[in-house]
Amino acid sequence: MSFLSHPPLMSIHAHNEAQEAKSIVARLEQGQRIAYVSDAGTPGISDPCALLVEAVIAAGLRVVPIPGVSALTTVLSCAGKMAYHHVFVGFLSSKGSRSRAQLMQLVHLPFASVIYEAPHRIQSLLEAICRIYPPERKIVIGRELTKQYETLYHLKVA
Repeated sequence: MSFLSHPPLMSIHAHNEAQEAKSIVARLEQGQRIAYVSDAGTPGISDPCALLVEAVIAAGLRVVPIPGVSALTTVLSCAGKMAYHHVFVGFLSSKGSRSRAQLMQLVHLPFASVIYEAPHRIQSLLEAICRIYPPERKIVIGRELTKQYETLYHLKVA
């Protein structure tokens, strides 16, 4: 694939991923070369891709990852020692009671939890963390990571 050409672009999201995965597998089987690029970090890391990758593998075709920066590795790289051992959670449930239950499970883990959250829900997530987590617990909040307006906050819950 030449980077100077203008290949067709497709939008893949949760509502069309299964259908588009079939289409992409068919194109790959015809010998076409396809690159999967995300506008939100590394493909497959809290980004639609899992069904596509599974469909390609199930068809006996090859998935070739191209490493790059993601918000996950960015925040871990500047979190200090707390990042040595971590669990990647991704997005919590959008339902308040379910996300609080998820936080209750995470609070007891002896290592860092990496949580993604949508901008319109960050306030309620921080309020829940303040109610559930001990005040001395360290947190790192990253905003717009790997983008132009990247911001990092190193705080304690209290």
